[in-house]
Amino acid sequence: MANTDYRDGFLVQGASATQGPFVLLGGKYGVTCSATFSTGNVALQILGPDGSTFVTVGSAFTANGVATADLPPGKYQVAVTAPASAVNLACVPISYRK
Repeated sequence: MANTDYRDGFLVQGASATQGPFVLLGGKYGVTCSATFSTGNVALQILGPDGSTFVTVGSAFTANGVATADLPPGKYQVAVTAPASAVNLACVPISYRK
């Protein structure tokens, strides 16, 4: 299992349990997830205003897929619900060329 924190984006590879936290600076992000799913799921979560509860952003992944999201700055984690395994998730900022 490997995790890479890009300081504004991150990559999780081969996870079978919750990973993080990672810091995102905020803006538009692309989130790509591939995993071995059965009945489990994978969710991107942000640390809530109470400073201790992580809250799911959008919908959890229940199959391989890609999503885009406008995200506020904050601490994020990748929550893995068993029996999902071999989770690979990339969250990278989307920049628009001028």
